[in-house]
Amino acid sequence: MQYIEVKSSEIPLDLLFVADPCEANIASYLSYSWCFAALDNGRILAACTVKP
Repeated sequence: MQYIEVKSSEIPLDLLFVADPCEANIASYLSYSWCFAALDNGRILAACTVKP
């Protein structure tokens, strides 16, 4: 398992929908958030965003 910072465009939206089912909400903070992902063999299994 590898944990890295990624670009917001690299995170699959379906993972973010688990925490927030409203695409408008996600769009409102995603562009200025730090994004991190847990990868296994190059595949993103989990993701989180951190708002400054």
